[in-house]
Amino acid sequence: MSVDVATIGAQKVKGIPNGESLELKSLWQDQNVLVIFFRRWGCMLCRLWAKELGEIAPVLKKHNIKLVGVGVEDAGSKEFVDGKYFDGELFYVEDLATYQKLGFKRFNTVSIVTSLFWKQSRDAIFKGRGMGLGGDLKGDWVQTGGALLVEKGGNVLKHFVQTGPGDHYSNQDILKTFGLEHEYNADTMANKKTEEKECTMLSPRPWLMTLRDRALAPIHTIWTERRCKQTRGPGGPNPTRGPGHVPSVPSGEEGPVCYDALSLSLSLSTALMRHNTSHNTLHQINMNATI
Repeated sequence: MSVDVATIGAQKVKGIPNGESLELKSLWQDQNVLVIFFRRWGCMLCRLWAKELGEIAPVLKKHNIKLVGVGVEDAGSKEFVDGKYFDGELFYVEDLATYQKLGFKRFNTVSIVTSLFWKQSRDAIFKGRGMGLGGDLKGDWVQTGGALLVEKGGNVLKHFVQTGPGDHYSNQDILKTFGLEHEYNADTMANKKTEEKECTMLSPRPWLMTLRDRALAPIHTIWTERRCKQTRGPGGPNPTRGPGHVPSVPSGEEGPVCYDALSLSLSLSTALMRHNTSHNTLHQINMNATI
């Protein structure tokens, strides 16, 4: 869809954390700008996109291109700021209609779950876990986002609309859109997947194994893709505890954290029940705030 830059420019956002209100058009009044419209501050996939943008942030700064992140709401923004995921200015919209005017669609309870099984989402989830980004359940988790690349004065170079939670406009495409393809370095800016270590803990519970031979085989595949994040701290995987056990570490320290489907939260299950959606085959889908 085409963007009415005058209409979008008149939409108001509030600064994080100062709460100062301004119109979007003020962002591109005096310089080129890259505006990322995040889905949700606690979304692990949004945190991943923010971290990946950090790989090109120095190039954007060198060429006087402002990097801006906009969210749907203030909820969860403190954790996003404290986590230092994004190397740019942060705002949230005063009215959700801003996202609607930009053509950013909303999922429903079932479609958001389905979208997590798309390859782009699976790749992003595995990369985010490998980086230890984590997430939370604060805020509106069915909204999608996108990006606006705008020249000084208001000429829209690119209007990017997410097709799913893991759909990110790549660093290479961003630099190319601004005519900076010569600045692209595939070794450091390619949004590559991180190498992941297989968990050596006990096998998944027997009832999960039975899913391999049924219609839920794709769910079995994802749930049995066990990943370990080895971080600083003492100890290693605890073979005496069952799947889903997260080893405890002293307060203030980091330790190895093991992930599998059984360690993930019941948030989506709860949401499905609250929305009175049929969940006989979905009630165990637990995505640990990745959406």
